[in-house]
Amino acid sequence: MRFVDHGLIDIPGPDLYVFEIGPDVEPTDLAISEHGATWIEVGAIKGGKADVDIQPYIQPGQLFHFVRLTDLKSSCGGAGS
Repeated sequence: MRFVDHGLIDIPGPDLYVFEIGPDVEPTDLAISEHGATWIEVGAIKGGKADVDIQPYIQPGQLFHFVRLTDLKSSCGGAGS
């Protein structure tokens, strides 16, 4: 996903919320990038709703325009499990 008019920055507390839609709840790998070329791996997030604090992974003042979500191909539960 690319932020065109805005970006992702570190603020106190969660910086990004990810909401999963659908009957299955699946874990996802999250990575962020300033320019879409070099990625910072934030790691696995839970399915359903996840709140993410990027502070441990970045330098102060960085601005991110890209978020990459990759399905980890395993189910956490839900109607399809």
